[in-house]
Amino acid sequence: PECCNARLGKLGREVTVGGKTIIDVVGFKLNELLQWLDLLEQCFSPDEKKILAAFLGACQERIANLLEVGLEYLSLDRTLPS
Repeated sequence: PECCNARLGKLGREVTVGGKTIIDVVGFKLNELLQWLDLLEQCFSPDEKKILAAFLGACQERIANLLEVGLEYLSLDRTLPS
C-alpha cells in the first residue's frame, strides 16, 4: 500500500527528470516516450548533453525501430507476456 503499486520506494517515486517521474515515463506509449526524449535534451546543459548523448541516441534508435514496425501502442510498464 505504501508504494501505491509502483513497486518503488518514496524517493524513487518523487525524483523527476524533465518534470516527469519514472512512473510517468514508463507509462508513456512509445511514440510519447520518443517525443519526451527529444524534448528532454532542452533540460540539460551542454556538458550534461555530452554525457547523455550515447544513452539518448541508443534509446531513440530502439524506440524508432519499434515504431517502424507498428508497435507505438506499447509502453514500458506492460508485463512481458502482454
